[in-house]
Amino acid sequence: MIQRVVDEEDVAVVRCRLLPAYIDIMLAADNVPAAHDAAGELSLLAEQFGARMLQATADYFRRRRRARGRGRAGGVRVAPPLVESVAAARRPV
Repeated sequence: MIQRVVDEEDVAVVRCRLLPAYIDIMLAADNVPAAHDAAGELSLLAEQFGARMLQATADYFRRRRRARGRGRAGGVRVAPPLVESVAAARRPV
């Protein structure tokens, strides 16, 4: 279902809201390639919109995807990368 929703949505702002959930679901389903593609898209959208918090979200999922791709359990090292990403997003420019 989430695959169809993401595939059918072409409005970038709406995709920004859907992609984090999609990435999380793909990682839970061990579909690392789909999570990788979606994290890359989320990162590009964050850059396009200049949204630092969205970039932090993309960084968080990129780190989770890398950890999953290296065979780590999905729950390992999830919180620290998120904290680091959010801290980076909050730093003054």
